[in-house]
Amino acid sequence: MLCTLCSAASKLLTGSEWEEFKHQSTYSALNDSASAGCQLCRFLKQALLMQYAYGPWRTLQSAEEYQFAVDQESMPSAFILLNCRVEIDSRFAPFQEGSVGFHFIRRYDDDDISPIGEIWTFIALETRAGEFALSRSFLPMLLKL
Repeated sequence: MLCTLCSAASKLLTGSEWEEFKHQSTYSALNDSASAGCQLCRFLKQALLMQYAYGPWRTLQSAEEYQFAVDQESMPSAFILLNCRVEIDSRFAPFQEGSVGFHFIRRYDDDDISPIGEIWTFIALETRAGEFALSRSFLPMLLKL
């Protein structure tokens, strides 16, 4: 099952590079959607928490506590899906071709560049190497095949 926002995100698969799609407006909304059964929200939530846990937050629990704390800030923020392509220089990685996918970031509404905490979670759709790879089982749902 996909929520309405995740179903609408299918344009990322065919859109131009660096095209943005506004996803959930708060971590609470992302968490609620994941709990309600949206498989992509659950995946995005887990990838986000894992990425933040590698940073200064160190654990999944502290990363989640941080996300709930940002929900309470006076500056509004939102989660953004950002279509992109990561090229790998073949001089340094001769057997890698790069990745196609999207960033899942949280950004303050008045900042159109930097994600909160400078955390750029990358979700690979086509890759030979990548920490987070979106399962092929999601592609038919996103493409509405």
